[in-house]
Amino acid sequence: MFIVDFSYEGGGQLVPWILSKVIKTRLQEFFILTILVVAFITAILAAVVFQASIASGAFLGGMVVGKSKVSYQACVDILPLRDAFAVLFFLAVSVCFFDIIFIIEYPLLI
Repeated sequence: MFIVDFSYEGGGQLVPWILSKVIKTRLQEFFILTILVVAFITAILAAVVFQASIASGAFLGGMVVGKSKVSYQACVDILPLRDAFAVLFFLAVSVCFFDIIFIIEYPLLI
């Protein structure tokens, strides 16, 4: 609980300020990039500083963005990327289970 409170206090004021400045530029791509950078930086900081998992840090970054005044716009802009991230997830999982030796031993079966 201490980790969430400490991280939220730092990011709870900085991230909404950054997002409000970025949204005034009216550049959708820059806004999406800023949201992704906030999530990645939070994930890495959580892993390095607090010894938490990167997934927990990304979740925390999403919570900080979700508490900002522009969270609805962030959700609308990020939603199309959901399918791309799902494909990347399943591709990463399938690469972990890829067995080249099975392909070499049983080429006719494949």
